[in-house]
Amino acid sequence: QLLNQPEGLTIDAAHKLITGDSFNGRVAVFNANGSFAFELRDIDSFLTFPTGVAISPGATLTNRTHAQDPNDTNRFVVTDKYNEYVYIYDSDLHPVGATGRIGTGLATSADGDFSSPSSATIDAQGHIYITDYDNSRVNIYDLNGVYLGKLGTPPTTGAIPPDALQSPYGVTVDPSPLHNGRVIVSDSGNSRLSFYNVVFAPPSSPTPPTVTYLFSLNAGGSL
Repeated sequence: QLLNQPEGLTIDAAHKLITGDSFNGRVAVFNANGSFAFELRDIDSFLTFPTGVAISPGATLTNRTHAQDPNDTNRFVVTDKYNEYVYIYDSDLHPVGATGRIGTGLATSADGDFSSPSSATIDAQGHIYITDYDNSRVNIYDLNGVYLGKLGTPPTTGAIPPDALQSPYGVTVDPSPLHNGRVIVSDSGNSRLSFYNVVFAPPSSPTPPTVTYLFSLNAGGSL
C-alpha cells in the first residue's frame, strides 16, 4: 500500500492514521502499528485529489460496518482540492445528505463555495472549518454541510487589516477549555499563524457566528 504525495493527516479515537493520499486519489487508513486498514476511493463520490482530512473529536472511523445511523453526529471530512469539492461522511463512511458533498465544483468566490479547499478540522460541537486557499478565507459549516459563515476574508480594496488571511492552508481548533476553542490558521501567504475566537448563535438563529481576531505568530516567532 504505497503512498503518493500524502498531504492531510489525522488520527481517530482508535489511533488509526488517516491521510489524504493525493496523487493516488484516495484516503488511506492505517492501523496504529502501520498496517493497512482500508481506503476511501470513489465510494459515492469521485475523489480526484484528496488533501485535507478531519474527523470529529473522539470518533472512530469505520468502513461501512453497519447501515447508516441517522443519529450519528460524528463526521469525517475530506477536501478534494482540485475538484473543488468537500465531502462529508458519518463515522462509518456513509455520505451525509443527498450526495455527501458541498461546493459547486466551479471554484467561485461566492459565500459557501470555495476555490482550492485545502484542509479541514471539526470542533467539539460539530462545526466544520475549511481553508479556502484561493479565496483567502476559512469557511464554516454545520455538521450537515450548511454554510454558517467565514473568517479572515481580505477586503477587495484598501489597506489589509491584521485579521485578513492570504492563501491559508491548515486549520485546527484548540481543544483546551482554557482557550475556549480558539481557531488557529496557518496563514501561508502572510508567513504566520493567525488565532481567532468564534462564537456561534443558537442553532435556531440564522445569525452568522461572531469572529474575533486575537493575534498572530509571525515568521520571526514574535507576537
